[in-house]
Amino acid sequence: MPLSVLIATGTTAAASADTVLADGAQATLVLTGDGRAPVEVKTSNGQYLPVAELTTTNAVQKIYGPAVFRVRRDLVLPPWVPNGQPEVTVPFGVEVYTDAPAVAAVTGPATNAELRATPLPVTDTLNGTRAYTWSAGTREAFTTASTAALALPALGARREVRIVASARCFVRFGDSGLAAATVAAGQAIFPADCPEVIVIPVGVTHYRVIGETVSGSISIAPVA
Repeated sequence: MPLSVLIATGTTAAASADTVLADGAQATLVLTGDGRAPVEVKTSNGQYLPVAELTTTNAVQKIYGPAVFRVRRDLVLPPWVPNGQPEVTVPFGVEVYTDAPAVAAVTGPATNAELRATPLPVTDTLNGTRAYTWSAGTREAFTTASTAALALPALGARREVRIVASARCFVRFGDSGLAAATVAAGQAIFPADCPEVIVIPVGVTHYRVIGETVSGSISIAPVA
């Protein structure tokens, strides 16, 4: 959890530089001292919109990615000087602690060639029956708009997963920065209520999903 100073302790009006949070990352903002520090997110057209405020009684706030944000130290009018000049009477600043997006734990082969050479795990004499780690599985809701990047569950040696969706959907696989899923060619298509077992290539850690015509859910369970 790296620490950085967004606004150094002081008494003058100030605004921090923009902080960029990746999809899945989060930032913990901490007010150092007594004061008031508005938190603003930046829109795609460059506007800043207020989303939170750090105060003496609410000195910690969390911001979740993807987002671009900044904080400000505003001057205020002291209540005992009705006609005076706005000022900051007690020095304060703002610090931030950031967490990177979670990455699924990976065990087993380091390359796709090694992956292809890894034997299938079996639980009986049926020559290929998979042993699933159901407790490590995930279930995510989706709509007809792409989800954010979702982390795959921890994978086994074969990097295989069982995927089943409650409605027909399109899934794009990649790393945490992958593009949005779309209802178009070039992505995996999963029909409703038809479980499929696929191999996740080395280097793939996340996915995004979109329903073709309706909302639903997608469940992913890794092979043990």
